[in-house]
Amino acid sequence: MKSAICWKMLVVLSALMTAAVVGTEPVAAEDAGQMLFKADFEDGSLDAWQATDPRAWRIESTRGGKVLSLFGKSNYKPKVRSPFNINLIRDVVVGSFTLELKMLSTTKNYDHRDLCLFFGHQDPSHFYYVHIANRSDDVANSILVVDGKPRVSIVKTRTGGTKWDDDWHTVRLVRDVDKGTIEVFFDNRSEPIMTTVDHRFKWGKIGVGSFDDTGKFDDIKLWGQAAAGTEKKVFRLGMIGLDTSHVPTFTKAINEAKNNYGCKVVVGYAGGSPDVEASATRVEKFTKQMREEFGVEIVDTIEELCEKVDGVLLESVDGRPHLEQVKPVIAAKKPVFIDKPMAGSLKDVIEIFRLAKENDVPCFSSSSLRFCPAIAGMKDNPEVGEILGCDAYSPCHLEPHHPDLYWYGVHGVETLYTIMGPGCETVRRVQTKDGEFVVGIWKDGRIGTFRGSRAGGWDFGAVAHGSKGVVFAPRGRGFGYEGLVEHIIDFFKTGKVPVPAEETIEIFAFMTAADESKAKGGLPVSIKSVIEKAGR
Repeated sequence: MKSAICWKMLVVLSALMTAAVVGTEPVAAEDAGQMLFKADFEDGSLDAWQATDPRAWRIESTRGGKVLSLFGKSNYKPKVRSPFNINLIRDVVVGSFTLELKMLSTTKNYDHRDLCLFFGHQDPSHFYYVHIANRSDDVANSILVVDGKPRVSIVKTRTGGTKWDDDWHTVRLVRDVDKGTIEVFFDNRSEPIMTTVDHRFKWGKIGVGSFDDTGKFDDIKLWGQAAAGTEKKVFRLGMIGLDTSHVPTFTKAINEAKNNYGCKVVVGYAGGSPDVEASATRVEKFTKQMREEFGVEIVDTIEELCEKVDGVLLESVDGRPHLEQVKPVIAAKKPVFIDKPMAGSLKDVIEIFRLAKENDVPCFSSSSLRFCPAIAGMKDNPEVGEILGCDAYSPCHLEPHHPDLYWYGVHGVETLYTIMGPGCETVRRVQTKDGEFVVGIWKDGRIGTFRGSRAGGWDFGAVAHGSKGVVFAPRGRGFGYEGLVEHIIDFFKTGKVPVPAEETIEIFAFMTAADESKAKGGLPVSIKSVIEKAGR
Protein backbone atom coordinates (compact mmCIF):
# COMPACT_ATOMS: atom_id res chain seq x y z
CA MET A 1 0.00 0.00 0.00
CA LYS A 2 2.92 2.33 0.77
CA SER A 3 4.90 1.69 -2.40
CA ALA A 4 5.68 5.01 -4.02
CA ILE A 5 6.65 3.32 -7.28
CA CYS A 6 3.39 1.42 -7.59
CA TRP A 7 1.46 4.53 -6.69
CA LYS A 8 3.18 6.64 -9.31
CA MET A 9 2.55 4.01 -11.97
CA LEU A 10 -1.11 3.99 -11.02
CA VAL A 11 -1.28 7.81 -11.26
CA VAL A 12 0.32 7.83 -14.74
CA LEU A 13 -1.88 4.96 -15.97
CA SER A 14 -5.00 6.72 -14.72
CA ALA A 15 -3.98 9.94 -16.47
CA LEU A 16 -3.32 8.16 -19.78
CA MET A 17 -6.62 6.27 -19.67
CA THR A 18 -8.51 9.47 -18.93
CA ALA A 19 -6.93 11.16 -21.93
CA ALA A 20 -7.95 8.30 -24.23
CA VAL A 21 -11.58 8.53 -23.25
CA VAL A 22 -12.21 12.21 -22.78
CA GLY A 23 -10.36 13.12 -25.94
CA THR A 24 -8.29 15.85 -24.28
CA GLU A 25 -4.81 15.78 -22.90
CA PRO A 26 -5.28 15.49 -19.14
CA VAL A 27 -2.87 16.97 -16.68
CA ALA A 28 -0.80 14.28 -15.02
CA ALA A 29 -1.12 14.42 -11.26
CA GLU A 30 2.44 15.54 -10.73
CA ASP A 31 1.94 18.33 -13.30
CA ALA A 32 -1.38 19.52 -11.84
CA GLY A 33 0.38 22.04 -9.64
CA GLN A 34 2.63 21.87 -6.65
CA MET A 35 2.27 19.13 -4.07
CA LEU A 36 0.22 20.81 -1.35
CA PHE A 37 -0.38 17.90 0.98
CA LYS A 38 0.28 14.20 1.42
CA ALA A 39 -0.45 11.78 4.23
CA ASP A 40 0.26 8.09 4.72
CA PHE A 41 -0.49 8.27 8.47
CA GLU A 42 2.65 6.36 9.43
CA ASP A 43 3.47 9.04 12.01
CA GLY A 44 0.22 8.23 13.83
CA SER A 45 -0.75 11.90 14.09
CA LEU A 46 -4.09 13.61 13.41
CA ASP A 47 -2.76 17.12 14.00
CA ALA A 48 -3.21 18.03 10.32
CA TRP A 49 -6.91 17.18 10.42
CA GLN A 50 -10.03 18.96 11.60
CA ALA A 51 -13.04 16.67 12.16
CA THR A 52 -16.67 17.57 12.81
CA ASP A 53 -16.56 14.95 15.57
CA PRO A 54 -12.98 13.91 16.45
CA ARG A 55 -14.27 11.04 18.59
CA ALA A 56 -15.35 9.19 15.44
CA TRP A 57 -11.82 9.17 13.96
CA ARG A 58 -8.53 7.48 14.80
CA ILE A 59 -5.33 6.09 13.30
CA GLU A 60 -5.42 2.29 12.94
CA SER A 61 -2.65 -0.19 12.17
CA THR A 62 -3.28 -2.67 9.35
CA ARG A 63 -1.11 -5.24 7.63
CA GLY A 64 -0.34 -2.63 4.98
CA GLY A 65 0.55 0.11 7.47
CA LYS A 66 -1.30 2.79 9.38
CA VAL A 67 -4.49 4.32 7.96
CA LEU A 68 -7.04 6.98 8.82
CA SER A 69 -10.15 5.27 10.18
CA LEU A 70 -13.67 6.65 10.42
CA PHE A 71 -14.91 4.04 12.88
CA GLY A 72 -17.84 5.60 14.70
CA LYS A 73 -21.06 7.54 14.30
CA SER A 74 -20.86 11.31 14.62
CA ASN A 75 -22.68 13.45 17.15
CA TYR A 76 -22.23 16.46 14.87
CA LYS A 77 -25.51 18.10 13.84
CA PRO A 78 -25.14 20.31 10.75
CA LYS A 79 -27.30 23.41 10.49
CA VAL A 80 -28.64 22.20 7.13
CA ARG A 81 -29.11 18.65 5.88
CA SER A 82 -25.63 17.48 4.87
CA PRO A 83 -23.04 14.81 5.82
CA PHE A 84 -22.36 14.19 9.49
CA ASN A 85 -18.80 12.89 9.39
CA ILE A 86 -16.32 15.28 7.77
CA ASN A 87 -12.56 15.46 8.35
CA LEU A 88 -10.83 18.41 6.66
CA ILE A 89 -7.16 19.00 5.95
CA ARG A 90 -6.64 21.78 8.46
CA ASP A 91 -4.29 24.33 6.92
CA VAL A 92 -4.69 23.93 3.15
CA VAL A 93 -7.04 26.08 1.06
CA VAL A 94 -7.02 25.41 -2.70
CA GLY A 95 -8.54 26.58 -5.96
CA SER A 96 -8.02 24.10 -8.81
CA PHE A 97 -6.64 20.75 -7.64
CA THR A 98 -6.17 17.04 -8.19
CA LEU A 99 -6.82 14.76 -5.22
CA GLU A 100 -5.86 11.09 -5.19
CA LEU A 101 -6.29 8.61 -2.37
CA LYS A 102 -7.29 5.08 -1.41
CA MET A 103 -10.64 4.39 0.21
CA LEU A 104 -12.15 1.34 1.92
CA SER A 105 -15.81 1.08 2.93
CA THR A 106 -16.28 -0.78 6.23
CA THR A 107 -20.04 -0.64 6.62
CA LYS A 108 -22.81 -3.09 5.73
CA ASN A 109 -23.84 -3.49 2.11
CA TYR A 110 -26.91 -1.46 1.14
CA ASP A 111 -27.91 0.95 -1.62
CA HIS A 112 -26.60 4.09 0.09
CA ARG A 113 -23.37 2.51 1.37
CA ASP A 114 -21.07 5.49 0.92
CA LEU A 115 -17.82 7.33 1.38
CA CYS A 116 -17.43 11.01 0.56
CA LEU A 117 -14.88 13.57 -0.57
CA PHE A 118 -15.33 17.23 0.38
CA PHE A 119 -13.97 20.25 -1.44
CA GLY A 120 -14.58 23.97 -1.85
CA HIS A 121 -15.36 23.85 1.88
CA GLN A 122 -15.71 27.45 3.06
CA ASP A 123 -17.77 26.90 6.20
CA PRO A 124 -20.15 24.23 7.58
CA SER A 125 -22.99 25.41 5.33
CA HIS A 126 -21.10 26.08 2.08
CA PHE A 127 -19.17 23.34 0.27
CA TYR A 128 -19.23 20.65 -2.42
CA TYR A 129 -18.99 16.92 -1.84
CA VAL A 130 -18.77 13.75 -3.87
CA HIS A 131 -20.99 10.95 -2.54
CA ILE A 132 -19.76 7.57 -3.85
CA ALA A 133 -22.44 4.94 -3.25
CA ASN A 134 -23.73 1.60 -4.51
CA ARG A 135 -26.78 3.06 -6.25
CA SER A 136 -27.53 6.42 -7.85
CA ASP A 137 -30.57 8.48 -6.87
CA ASP A 138 -31.36 12.09 -5.99
CA VAL A 139 -28.83 12.22 -3.14
CA ALA A 140 -26.63 9.15 -3.64
CA ASN A 141 -23.64 8.44 -5.91
CA SER A 142 -23.57 12.04 -6.96
CA ILE A 143 -21.83 15.39 -6.84
CA LEU A 144 -23.72 17.63 -4.44
CA VAL A 145 -23.56 21.18 -3.16
CA VAL A 146 -24.42 22.61 0.24
CA ASP A 147 -25.09 26.30 -0.28
CA GLY A 148 -26.74 27.59 2.88
CA LYS A 149 -29.57 25.06 2.52
CA PRO A 150 -29.98 21.26 2.44
CA ARG A 151 -27.67 19.47 0.00
CA VAL A 152 -28.75 19.13 -3.62
CA SER A 153 -27.33 17.11 -6.48
CA ILE A 154 -25.62 19.05 -9.27
CA VAL A 155 -24.26 16.04 -11.18
CA LYS A 156 -24.44 16.13 -15.01
CA THR A 157 -23.24 12.64 -15.89
CA ARG A 158 -22.75 9.56 -13.72
CA THR A 159 -22.96 5.80 -13.61
CA GLY A 160 -25.87 3.90 -12.12
CA GLY A 161 -23.81 3.20 -9.02
CA THR A 162 -20.32 2.56 -7.69
CA LYS A 163 -20.13 -0.83 -6.03
CA TRP A 164 -18.30 -0.95 -2.73
CA ASP A 165 -16.85 -4.23 -1.47
CA ASP A 166 -14.32 -5.14 1.20
CA ASP A 167 -11.26 -4.08 -0.83
CA TRP A 168 -9.33 -0.82 -1.14
CA HIS A 169 -10.17 1.39 -4.13
CA THR A 170 -8.29 4.28 -5.72
CA VAL A 171 -10.26 7.49 -6.23
CA ARG A 172 -9.20 10.58 -8.13
CA LEU A 173 -11.04 13.92 -7.95
CA VAL A 174 -10.13 16.70 -10.40
CA ARG A 175 -11.43 20.27 -10.04
CA ASP A 176 -10.79 23.17 -12.45
CA VAL A 177 -12.24 26.35 -10.98
CA ASP A 178 -11.74 28.39 -14.17
CA LYS A 179 -13.76 25.96 -16.30
CA GLY A 180 -15.99 24.96 -13.40
CA THR A 181 -15.44 21.26 -14.16
CA ILE A 182 -15.53 18.48 -11.58
CA GLU A 183 -14.54 14.89 -12.50
CA VAL A 184 -14.40 11.77 -10.36
CA PHE A 185 -12.45 8.64 -11.36
CA PHE A 186 -12.71 5.25 -9.64
CA ASP A 187 -9.98 2.58 -9.83
CA ASN A 188 -8.78 1.94 -13.38
CA ARG A 189 -11.98 2.92 -15.14
CA SER A 190 -11.24 4.86 -18.30
CA GLU A 191 -14.22 7.18 -17.94
CA PRO A 192 -15.13 9.34 -14.95
CA ILE A 193 -17.90 7.85 -12.82
CA MET A 194 -19.44 11.31 -12.46
CA THR A 195 -18.94 14.82 -13.83
CA THR A 196 -20.47 18.27 -13.59
CA VAL A 197 -19.81 21.95 -14.14
CA ASP A 198 -20.37 24.49 -11.36
CA HIS A 199 -18.76 27.86 -10.70
CA ARG A 200 -20.00 28.60 -7.17
CA PHE A 201 -17.07 27.93 -4.85
CA LYS A 202 -13.69 28.75 -6.37
CA TRP A 203 -11.67 27.97 -3.25
CA GLY A 204 -11.97 26.01 -0.05
CA LYS A 205 -10.68 23.20 2.11
CA ILE A 206 -10.44 19.52 1.15
CA GLY A 207 -11.61 16.59 3.26
CA VAL A 208 -12.77 12.99 3.53
CA GLY A 209 -15.59 11.24 5.33
CA SER A 210 -19.08 9.84 4.88
CA PHE A 211 -22.67 10.93 5.14
CA ASP A 212 -23.29 8.50 8.00
CA ASP A 213 -21.24 5.33 7.32
CA THR A 214 -17.74 4.15 8.26
CA GLY A 215 -14.58 3.62 6.24
CA LYS A 216 -10.81 3.98 5.96
CA PHE A 217 -8.54 6.31 3.97
CA ASP A 218 -4.87 6.16 3.04
CA ASP A 219 -2.12 7.48 0.76
CA ILE A 220 -3.74 10.90 0.35
CA LYS A 221 -2.04 13.22 -2.12
CA LEU A 222 -3.16 16.69 -3.15
CA TRP A 223 -1.74 18.72 -6.03
CA GLY A 224 -2.86 22.20 -7.00
CA GLN A 225 -2.42 25.87 -6.31
CA ALA A 226 -3.07 27.43 -2.93
CA ALA A 227 -6.02 29.76 -3.33
CA ALA A 228 -4.95 33.38 -3.55
CA GLY A 229 -6.49 35.95 -1.26
CA THR A 230 -8.26 33.42 0.95
CA GLU A 231 -6.20 33.96 4.05
CA LYS A 232 -8.67 34.86 6.75
CA LYS A 233 -7.95 37.68 9.14
CA VAL A 234 -7.80 36.57 12.75
CA PHE A 235 -10.84 37.86 14.65
CA ARG A 236 -9.36 39.56 17.70
CA LEU A 237 -11.18 39.10 21.00
CA GLY A 238 -10.97 40.92 24.30
CA MET A 239 -12.08 39.71 27.73
CA ILE A 240 -13.52 41.96 30.41
CA GLY A 241 -13.39 40.65 33.99
CA LEU A 242 -10.57 38.16 34.59
CA ASP A 243 -12.00 36.74 37.81
CA THR A 244 -13.61 33.45 36.73
CA SER A 245 -12.25 30.08 35.66
CA HIS A 246 -14.14 30.58 32.39
CA VAL A 247 -11.45 33.08 31.37
CA PRO A 248 -8.46 30.69 31.03
CA THR A 249 -10.72 27.83 29.93
CA PHE A 250 -12.32 29.79 27.09
CA THR A 251 -9.01 31.37 26.09
CA LYS A 252 -7.28 28.00 25.85
CA ALA A 253 -10.07 26.62 23.64
CA ILE A 254 -10.32 29.70 21.40
CA ASN A 255 -6.57 30.18 20.94
CA GLU A 256 -5.78 26.48 20.42
CA ALA A 257 -4.40 26.21 16.88
CA LYS A 258 -5.87 22.76 16.27
CA ASN A 259 -9.41 24.11 16.77
CA ASN A 260 -8.88 26.47 13.83
CA TYR A 261 -11.54 28.92 15.03
CA GLY A 262 -9.98 31.90 13.27
CA CYS A 263 -10.35 33.89 16.50
CA LYS A 264 -7.87 34.76 19.21
CA VAL A 265 -8.11 36.32 22.67
CA VAL A 266 -5.49 39.07 22.58
CA VAL A 267 -6.45 41.65 25.24
CA GLY A 268 -7.86 41.55 28.75
CA TYR A 269 -9.19 43.98 31.34
CA ALA A 270 -8.90 42.62 34.88
CA GLY A 271 -11.86 44.26 36.62
CA GLY A 272 -12.90 42.51 39.83
CA SER A 273 -15.33 43.01 42.72
CA PRO A 274 -13.74 43.31 46.19
CA ASP A 275 -17.00 42.51 47.99
CA VAL A 276 -17.54 39.19 46.12
CA GLU A 277 -15.24 36.47 47.44
CA ALA A 278 -15.27 34.47 44.18
CA SER A 279 -13.92 37.56 42.42
CA ALA A 280 -11.56 39.10 44.97
CA THR A 281 -9.69 35.85 45.63
CA ARG A 282 -9.16 34.92 41.98
CA VAL A 283 -8.80 38.04 39.82
CA GLU A 284 -5.05 38.43 40.45
CA LYS A 285 -4.35 34.75 39.78
CA PHE A 286 -6.30 34.59 36.51
CA THR A 287 -4.93 37.94 35.30
CA LYS A 288 -1.39 36.64 35.83
CA GLN A 289 -2.24 33.40 34.02
CA MET A 290 -3.69 35.26 31.04
CA ARG A 291 -0.58 37.42 30.75
CA GLU A 292 2.07 34.75 31.33
CA GLU A 293 0.53 31.56 29.94
CA PHE A 294 -1.49 32.93 27.00
CA GLY A 295 0.46 36.10 26.20
CA VAL A 296 -2.65 38.28 26.53
CA GLU A 297 -2.07 42.02 26.83
CA ILE A 298 -3.63 43.49 29.98
CA VAL A 299 -4.98 47.04 29.63
CA ASP A 300 -6.19 49.60 32.17
CA THR A 301 -9.54 50.57 30.65
CA ILE A 302 -12.37 48.97 28.73
CA GLU A 303 -12.17 51.77 26.18
CA GLU A 304 -8.55 50.86 25.44
CA LEU A 305 -9.51 47.21 25.11
CA CYS A 306 -12.22 48.05 22.58
CA GLU A 307 -9.69 49.85 20.38
CA LYS A 308 -7.66 46.64 20.02
CA VAL A 309 -10.36 44.02 19.31
CA ASP A 310 -13.15 42.99 16.95
CA GLY A 311 -15.38 41.40 19.60
CA VAL A 312 -15.72 41.14 23.39
CA LEU A 313 -16.46 38.48 25.98
CA LEU A 314 -17.75 40.09 29.19
CA GLU A 315 -16.71 37.54 31.81
CA SER A 316 -16.92 39.35 35.16
CA VAL A 317 -18.22 36.79 37.63
CA ASP A 318 -20.23 39.52 39.39
CA GLY A 319 -23.28 40.42 37.33
CA ARG A 320 -23.83 43.82 38.95
CA PRO A 321 -21.19 45.80 36.97
CA HIS A 322 -22.12 44.26 33.63
CA LEU A 323 -24.34 47.15 32.52
CA GLU A 324 -21.66 49.78 33.11
CA GLN A 325 -18.94 47.52 31.67
CA VAL A 326 -20.88 46.83 28.47
CA LYS A 327 -21.74 50.47 27.74
CA PRO A 328 -18.33 51.35 26.23
CA VAL A 329 -18.39 48.06 24.29
CA ILE A 330 -21.74 48.94 22.74
CA ALA A 331 -20.58 52.50 22.08
CA ALA A 332 -17.59 51.03 20.20
CA LYS A 333 -19.97 48.85 18.15
CA LYS A 334 -18.29 45.59 19.18
CA PRO A 335 -20.35 42.36 19.26
CA VAL A 336 -20.44 41.07 22.82
CA PHE A 337 -21.09 37.79 24.63
CA ILE A 338 -22.03 38.26 28.29
CA ASP A 339 -21.34 35.35 30.60
CA LYS A 340 -23.70 34.30 33.35
CA PRO A 341 -25.28 35.97 35.17
CA MET A 342 -26.04 38.47 32.44
CA ALA A 343 -26.61 41.20 35.03
CA GLY A 344 -27.37 41.74 38.69
CA SER A 345 -31.03 42.62 38.10
CA LEU A 346 -33.77 42.13 35.54
CA LYS A 347 -33.83 45.90 35.04
CA ASP A 348 -30.18 45.82 33.94
CA VAL A 349 -30.77 42.83 31.63
CA ILE A 350 -33.55 44.71 29.84
CA GLU A 351 -31.42 47.87 29.61
CA ILE A 352 -28.43 46.01 28.13
CA PHE A 353 -30.58 44.53 25.38
CA ARG A 354 -32.23 47.90 24.78
CA LEU A 355 -28.86 49.60 24.30
CA ALA A 356 -27.59 46.79 22.07
CA LYS A 357 -30.68 46.98 19.85
CA GLU A 358 -30.63 50.77 19.73
CA ASN A 359 -27.00 50.72 18.56
CA ASP A 360 -27.38 47.67 16.30
CA VAL A 361 -24.78 45.68 18.28
CA PRO A 362 -25.12 41.85 18.38
CA CYS A 363 -25.36 40.67 21.99
CA PHE A 364 -26.27 37.44 23.75
CA SER A 365 -25.88 35.57 27.02
CA SER A 366 -26.27 31.89 27.86
CA SER A 367 -25.35 29.12 30.24
CA SER A 368 -23.21 26.35 28.75
CA LEU A 369 -25.99 23.88 29.64
CA ARG A 370 -28.10 25.17 26.74
CA PHE A 371 -25.62 23.59 24.34
CA CYS A 372 -25.17 20.26 26.14
CA PRO A 373 -26.04 17.68 23.42
CA ALA A 374 -28.35 15.60 25.64
CA ILE A 375 -30.29 18.67 26.76
CA ALA A 376 -30.38 20.48 23.42
CA GLY A 377 -31.49 17.27 21.72
CA MET A 378 -34.67 16.81 23.76
CA LYS A 379 -36.81 18.96 21.46
CA ASP A 380 -36.07 16.69 18.49
CA ASN A 381 -35.85 13.40 20.37
CA PRO A 382 -38.26 10.90 18.74
CA GLU A 383 -38.57 9.05 22.05
CA VAL A 384 -39.96 12.21 23.65
CA GLY A 385 -42.19 13.60 20.92
CA GLU A 386 -43.90 16.90 21.67
CA ILE A 387 -42.63 18.47 24.91
CA LEU A 388 -45.43 18.44 27.51
CA GLY A 389 -43.36 19.32 30.56
CA CYS A 390 -39.89 19.33 32.08
CA ASP A 391 -38.21 18.95 35.47
CA ALA A 392 -34.77 20.58 35.42
CA TYR A 393 -32.17 20.55 38.19
CA SER A 394 -28.78 22.02 39.05
CA PRO A 395 -26.76 23.22 42.01
CA CYS A 396 -28.07 26.50 43.43
CA HIS A 397 -25.43 28.12 45.61
CA LEU A 398 -26.34 31.62 46.78
CA GLU A 399 -24.36 34.86 46.60
CA PRO A 400 -25.70 37.65 48.82
CA HIS A 401 -25.33 40.44 46.26
CA HIS A 402 -27.48 38.71 43.61
CA PRO A 403 -31.07 37.49 43.37
CA ASP A 404 -31.07 33.90 44.68
CA LEU A 405 -31.22 31.99 41.39
CA TYR A 406 -29.02 34.34 39.34
CA TRP A 407 -25.71 33.10 40.75
CA TYR A 408 -25.89 29.37 40.00
CA GLY A 409 -29.52 28.40 39.63
CA VAL A 410 -29.39 30.11 36.24
CA HIS A 411 -27.86 26.90 34.85
CA GLY A 412 -30.92 24.86 35.77
CA VAL A 413 -33.38 27.53 34.67
CA GLU A 414 -31.60 27.84 31.29
CA THR A 415 -31.87 24.05 30.98
CA LEU A 416 -35.61 24.30 31.66
CA TYR A 417 -36.07 26.94 28.95
CA THR A 418 -33.89 25.08 26.47
CA ILE A 419 -36.34 22.19 26.61
CA MET A 420 -39.63 24.03 27.22
CA GLY A 421 -39.02 27.19 25.21
CA PRO A 422 -40.40 30.59 26.29
CA GLY A 423 -44.01 31.26 27.24
CA CYS A 424 -44.12 30.91 31.03
CA GLU A 425 -46.86 33.00 32.64
CA THR A 426 -46.65 32.44 36.42
CA VAL A 427 -44.00 31.29 38.88
CA ARG A 428 -44.21 30.07 42.47
CA ARG A 429 -41.34 29.01 44.71
CA VAL A 430 -40.57 27.04 47.86
CA GLN A 431 -37.21 27.42 49.62
CA THR A 432 -35.51 25.50 52.41
CA LYS A 433 -32.00 25.80 53.84
CA ASP A 434 -30.68 23.18 51.43
CA GLY A 435 -32.75 23.65 48.32
CA GLU A 436 -35.16 25.39 45.99
CA PHE A 437 -38.22 24.22 44.13
CA VAL A 438 -39.80 26.50 41.53
CA VAL A 439 -42.91 25.74 39.48
CA GLY A 440 -43.70 27.57 36.25
CA ILE A 441 -47.02 27.41 34.41
CA TRP A 442 -46.73 28.00 30.65
CA LYS A 443 -49.45 29.78 28.69
CA ASP A 444 -50.50 26.53 27.01
CA GLY A 445 -50.97 24.81 30.37
CA ARG A 446 -47.65 22.94 30.43
CA ILE A 447 -45.76 22.72 33.72
CA GLY A 448 -42.01 23.19 34.08
CA THR A 449 -40.09 22.89 37.34
CA PHE A 450 -36.63 23.73 38.60
CA ARG A 451 -35.01 22.03 41.60
CA GLY A 452 -31.88 23.68 43.02
CA SER A 453 -29.60 21.85 45.46
CA ARG A 454 -27.21 23.15 48.10
CA ALA A 455 -26.56 19.92 49.97
CA GLY A 456 -25.84 16.27 49.22
CA GLY A 457 -25.10 15.01 45.76
CA TRP A 458 -25.69 17.38 42.85
CA ASP A 459 -25.54 17.48 39.08
CA PHE A 460 -27.02 19.22 36.06
CA GLY A 461 -29.78 17.80 33.87
CA ALA A 462 -33.50 17.38 33.32
CA VAL A 463 -36.34 14.95 32.80
CA ALA A 464 -38.37 15.70 29.66
CA HIS A 465 -42.03 14.66 29.60
CA GLY A 466 -43.33 14.20 26.07
CA SER A 467 -46.23 12.91 24.03
CA LYS A 468 -44.30 9.70 23.30
CA GLY A 469 -42.36 9.14 26.50
CA VAL A 470 -40.40 10.39 29.48
CA VAL A 471 -36.66 10.72 28.87
CA PHE A 472 -33.81 11.55 31.22
CA ALA A 473 -31.45 14.23 29.86
CA PRO A 474 -28.23 14.16 31.91
CA ARG A 475 -25.40 16.60 31.44
CA GLY A 476 -23.22 13.59 30.61
CA ARG A 477 -19.71 12.71 31.68
CA GLY A 478 -16.99 14.82 30.20
CA PHE A 479 -19.36 17.61 29.17
CA GLY A 480 -17.61 20.96 29.27
CA TYR A 481 -17.78 24.27 27.51
CA GLU A 482 -17.16 23.07 23.93
CA GLY A 483 -20.71 23.69 22.72
CA LEU A 484 -20.90 27.16 24.24
CA VAL A 485 -17.47 28.16 22.89
CA GLU A 486 -18.40 26.98 19.39
CA HIS A 487 -21.62 29.01 19.48
CA ILE A 488 -19.70 32.05 20.73
CA ILE A 489 -17.25 31.72 17.84
CA ASP A 490 -20.08 31.32 15.33
CA PHE A 491 -21.77 34.38 16.86
CA PHE A 492 -18.66 36.51 16.38
CA LYS A 493 -18.17 35.32 12.81
CA THR A 494 -21.78 35.74 11.68
CA GLY A 495 -23.27 38.34 14.01
CA LYS A 496 -26.25 36.01 14.53
CA VAL A 497 -27.34 35.47 18.14
CA PRO A 498 -28.06 31.83 19.10
CA VAL A 499 -30.46 32.84 21.88
CA PRO A 500 -33.07 35.58 21.28
CA ALA A 501 -32.99 38.54 23.65
CA GLU A 502 -36.67 37.98 24.49
CA GLU A 503 -35.97 34.46 25.77
CA THR A 504 -33.05 35.57 27.93
CA ILE A 505 -35.17 38.38 29.38
CA GLU A 506 -37.87 35.82 30.24
CA ILE A 507 -35.32 33.55 31.91
CA PHE A 508 -34.26 36.37 34.23
CA ALA A 509 -37.88 37.37 34.75
CA PHE A 510 -38.59 33.76 35.80
CA MET A 511 -35.82 33.93 38.41
CA THR A 512 -36.91 37.39 39.57
CA ALA A 513 -40.50 36.23 39.90
CA ALA A 514 -39.24 33.29 41.98
CA ASP A 515 -37.70 35.76 44.45
CA GLU A 516 -40.98 37.68 44.66
CA SER A 517 -42.90 34.45 45.20
CA LYS A 518 -40.58 33.54 48.08
CA ALA A 519 -41.19 36.96 49.63
CA LYS A 520 -44.96 36.36 49.32
CA GLY A 521 -44.84 32.96 50.99
CA GLY A 522 -44.98 30.93 47.77
CA LEU A 523 -47.85 32.73 46.06
CA PRO A 524 -47.79 32.77 42.23
CA VAL A 525 -46.18 35.79 40.56
CA SER A 526 -46.72 36.66 36.92
CA ILE A 527 -43.78 36.95 34.52
CA LYS A 528 -45.48 39.87 32.80
CA SER A 529 -45.72 41.87 36.03
CA VAL A 530 -42.02 41.61 36.89
CA ILE A 531 -40.98 42.55 33.33
CA GLU A 532 -43.28 45.56 33.37
CA LYS A 533 -41.97 46.66 36.78
CA ALA A 534 -38.31 46.26 35.70
CA GLY A 535 -38.90 48.12 32.45
CA ARG A 536 -40.20 51.29 34.04
